[in-house]
Amino acid sequence: MLIEISLVIITIIFLAISSISDLKTREVPDYLSYSLMAIASTFIILKAITSNNYKIILNSFIIFIIFLIISLIMYYSKQWGGGDSKILMSLGIIFYAYPESLLNYFNPNLVIPFPLTLIINILLFGSIYGLIYSFVLLKKSKKQFKPKINKLFYIPPIILILITFVVEDIFKLLILFLASLSLIYPYLLGYIRFIEKTCMLKLIPVNKLTEGDWIVKDIKNIYKKTSLGVTKEQIEKLKKLKIKKVLVRYGIPFIPSFLIAVIISIIFGNILPF
Repeated sequence: MLIEISLVIITIIFLAISSISDLKTREVPDYLSYSLMAIASTFIILKAITSNNYKIILNSFIIFIIFLIISLIMYYSKQWGGGDSKILMSLGIIFYAYPESLLNYFNPNLVIPFPLTLIINILLFGSIYGLIYSFVLLKKSKKQFKPKINKLFYIPPIILILITFVVEDIFKLLILFLASLSLIYPYLLGYIRFIEKTCMLKLIPVNKLTEGDWIVKDIKNIYKKTSLGVTKEQIEKLKKLKIKKVLVRYGIPFIPSFLIAVIISIIFGNILPF
């Protein structure tokens, strides 16, 4: 169906433009994310009308709500910015199911529902992308990561490894995986905190603040560090008070990982061994 293929192409173009914007400015303009959402909704309605199948709208809306909940969790936990969250909502509208027209070109693994495949790939490639991006930041900063790990952290993986000697073979692989994960976790957590302190915090002039930036410290009667980002009104107040600079925490631009995940999901589907 031409509508399906057109929507997928438009989505990839929007993700590419948003990725460039995210990498250059650390933000995705609202007009991009809202435009994609409006275009996606229009195409889904057109698809329902032309195929005389109005369940498409219902299915798309259900996945949109699920992706909305995930977006809000990631946004309010300060893992993603507003642009990331809005883009994910749009992807929920678009990819409520795998576009059947693309099955003429690709042979993806669709053993699990496509929206779940997309979320898994976003998290998987987002993690890989985040680590690579942080390595680049660390190299540029020319600072060395020297982890200080409490010896108590070694107890859980040791216990898990010992358990493998008394359990059936079917559980050994899972337990060894958990042991490896519990061993890596403290190093990974320490690494993330180190990257945040050395590479993600920047002292910038107030006139360079943009709406949604995360200011690290409280500013009396104006801003709380627990806020979800500075507002335009707060920026104006800071300018009036002649505050010259503020410490801001920048997140990793994650939209490029969305683009990668969408392309991988379309071509290969679920890439995990289940």
